Amino acid sequence: MSNAQENEYRLDFFKDRGYARKLCTSCGTPFWTKGENQTCADVPCTEYYFFDLPISSHKLSVREARRKFISFFASRGHTPIPPKPVLARWREDLYLTIASIVDFQPHVTSGIAPPPANPLVVSQPCIRLDDIDNVGVTFGRHLTTFEMAAHHAFNYPDKFIYWKEDTVRLAKEFFVEEIGVPEEFLNFKESWWEGGGNAGPCFEVTVGGLEVATLVFMQYSARDGKYEPLQLKIVDTGYGVERIAWLTQKSPTAFHAIYGDLVPTFFRKLGVQEPEEEVLRTASVLAGRIDPDHWETVKRHREEVARRTGRSLKLVEDQLNDAAKVFQVLDHTKTLTLMLGDGMVPSNSGEGYLGRLVLRRALKVMKLLGAEPNLTDLIRTQIGFWGDDFPQMKRNIRYILEVVEDEQRKFQEILNKVPSLALSLSKRGKVTSDDLAATYDSHGVPPDLLSSELRKYGVVVNVPENFYAVVARRHQAAPLKGERKRDCQRNCSSWWKDCQRQRRCSIKTSIGEKWRPWCWRQTGGMWC
Repeated sequence: MSNAQENEYRLDFFKDRGYARKLCTSCGTPFWTKGENQTCADVPCTEYYFFDLPISSHKLSVREARRKFISFFASRGHTPIPPKPVLARWREDLYLTIASIVDFQPHVTSGIAPPPANPLVVSQPCIRLDDIDNVGVTFGRHLTTFEMAAHHAFNYPDKFIYWKEDTVRLAKEFFVEEIGVPEEFLNFKESWWEGGGNAGPCFEVTVGGLEVATLVFMQYSARDGKYEPLQLKIVDTGYGVERIAWLTQKSPTAFHAIYGDLVPTFFRKLGVQEPEEEVLRTASVLAGRIDPDHWETVKRHREEVARRTGRSLKLVEDQLNDAAKVFQVLDHTKTLTLMLGDGMVPSNSGEGYLGRLVLRRALKVMKLLGAEPNLTDLIRTQIGFWGDDFPQMKRNIRYILEVVEDEQRKFQEILNKVPSLALSLSKRGKVTSDDLAATYDSHGVPPDLLSSELRKYGVVVNVPENFYAVVARRHQAAPLKGERKRDCQRNCSSWWKDCQRQRRCSIKTSIGEKWRPWCWRQTGGMWC
């Protein structure tokens, strides 16, 4: 790193507060701290140790963490704004809202339109499917849905709001004064962010192995490896609401912090016994050592849990593998409920494809657990738990449950085809993971179940551990506007033909309560 690059991170705040710049002895990344630690306090450079830190805040639920964040920044001159839907229909290049900055792209970030307030604070529900296969395996480090609490400032050439010094100071004040993290355990890890043609330095804020926030300073236009200063400089932060709750609760996993009483409820409904507390707690402490890109680390993780707890490896693997599946169903059903609440129509393209992928993966996991496929009941439970936080869930409960019931019926029809599809594929002699992907895209057959059926014919094919993430990445970028409209028309037509009762649903629109066919929802209240 050149001196010019280093200067991007050398702030008066660090000097005045007595922070030292160190190089992590594990990954070599520079970070700033007042503590004695020699690592960046982020996984996998360390185990999770925030469980042992003297954090003074009382245990915060997700709702309380969200309110505390918004209240803190509102008291410091930020205007609270409502979040946008998780379906990014105002974007021509994205189907899902993956970050809070998406709310303001492309028109605000390009300077064409003013922001709704400046500075502002928002807690934006987000959906990312890139790590869907890792959910549960890392005990909460990976989720498909999460809330990105953020404060944003838009600095124009003739109107400066604030920049790096104040952004870092606000992060310190929030975590130290509001959450009660001793300042010597607060770390600012130097990093770099690029996305959507923009770039800038950033700090990753870590506490006891847990990354709790990222502070991005969008100040460059990035083109072909070259960086040009932007006229509009944007403070783009992201605080993990669920991780803040986990930090204060010190619960065995992030899922316990997020879902509270839903955790034992889902274990019971899915017919799975909860792991021993010592096994689960030890597994969480060591979870930061799991590298999802190298699945052999999962095996080593289980072995170390068995060694530390004195349990047999088989017991540890059985308990943790089943628990991971329950956590996946918890996560996926919330994601699905958010998408349906915002008007997603399951289909074979676009946002509908992604929603159906999440839904069918949840059903597949339930099948592997041997649970009765009553996804509708689990979705109803999620709505009861989250309905006050996300009113669209309660408002559209009838639509949500009808769609889930219909999709569950279709999934059962797919399962009935697995034996014949496996027989047909087995006649080829050799079956590859590409064949599994093609069969999933064309028939919706979960690769795990098809692979298991193929073994009956002596055909062995390994399912990639990141199968669903790869499929999701192939489908999550939106096509050009004209093609997206045609996708919408196809999806609507498909649903209208599939709907046995030609059902219509009552939804609230900008022109009042109206009865519209389901295809009305696909465009967020606009006809194709």
